[in-house]
Amino acid sequence: MLKLGGIILLIIIRIMSVAKAQDSTRFLYRFMHDGHLGIAVNDLPGFIWAHSDKNKNIYGPGNSFELQFIKKTSGTSAWEIKYKLPRISVSFLYSDFGKPNLTGKAYSIIPQFEFGIIRKPHAELNFKLGTGLGYLTKIFDAQDNYKNTTIGSPLNLAFQAMLVYHHRIYKNIELNAGFGLMHFSCGNIRLPNLGINYPSASVGFSYFLSNPYQRQIPKMDSIHQKMDTLKKWGYYFFGGWAYKEQGNERFRRFDVFTLSSNLQYKVSMRSTWLTGVDVFYDKSYFYLSTPDLQNYTSTRIKDNIQAAVTVGHELKAGRVSMITQLGVYAYYPHKVKKAIYQRIGLKTEVYKGFFIGSFLKTHFMQADFVEWVAGYQFYHK
Repeated sequence: MLKLGGIILLIIIRIMSVAKAQDSTRFLYRFMHDGHLGIAVNDLPGFIWAHSDKNKNIYGPGNSFELQFIKKTSGTSAWEIKYKLPRISVSFLYSDFGKPNLTGKAYSIIPQFEFGIIRKPHAELNFKLGTGLGYLTKIFDAQDNYKNTTIGSPLNLAFQAMLVYHHRIYKNIELNAGFGLMHFSCGNIRLPNLGINYPSASVGFSYFLSNPYQRQIPKMDSIHQKMDTLKKWGYYFFGGWAYKEQGNERFRRFDVFTLSSNLQYKVSMRSTWLTGVDVFYDKSYFYLSTPDLQNYTSTRIKDNIQAAVTVGHELKAGRVSMITQLGVYAYYPHKVKKAIYQRIGLKTEVYKGFFIGSFLKTHFMQADFVEWVAGYQFYHK
């Protein structure tokens, strides 16, 4: 089943590459010419927050170094105007968690988006949000690193949320300062998966090729103003696949399949409310509720199905959207987890309503799995 999921993922990636091929040159040209390009270096002193009694031994000070490539948007697209000329960036981070034999180091690449909160002629206060991939050099190993009960996979999802203040100090140079949180999780691909939380401060400098503060927020044209105020109903659905490891004394690996159907109500260019139904095919629930480890799966469909109702929100910026949802199980025969779950992630429109995405499903901060999805959405005219 793992091979099947991998094949499906490769097909999705191939479809995305074909659909985007015609737009790639135009996108690259606009990215390089529309806006202000810059580079930043930041130091992030912090510590590992031991958020569970099971991993108190990882607590300790650490430090991260960030190399960030930035684009300040200029309002050439309607969504840039709607978000008051946000910053788009990609960061490469090196993190030293202070215990070389236990938690080691992390290397991360994180695409980021900065929402403007306060704008002044020579300063900005922004909220930075990003998600990417992180590679950890030290993970749980029953022989060599059994005291690390936090992370079981070297490859992890890396999340970053930070409040950042930028102040122009000389021509194209600005001072950066902020504080926030980084989080690493493998989404239960391998156990253990308590996750690493790294709160930190941030201080550094940015240099831009042109003066990034010589910009005014342009007015949206009449067509996009009408689109922004137009409220309409729509529908979207997707299918997804996930892979996870579960168990207490013995770990088993499971494929998970998802079908989701949603009604959506668009209230503005960037905001859409969602409600719908999720159906999961997940054999791990039966396994966790059955003490007989020799017969850890059931052939009966009703033992492996979970169904839920959901409400949520979609925050859109161009073709990329952030999805947040809350789900409540209406049917799950093996009640080994809480009845309420959360979903958060990103999806990208690749061609006229068709989208792909990746979502993290959790039960109150306890990761369940990372699902890879593909679907279609439309609105009533």
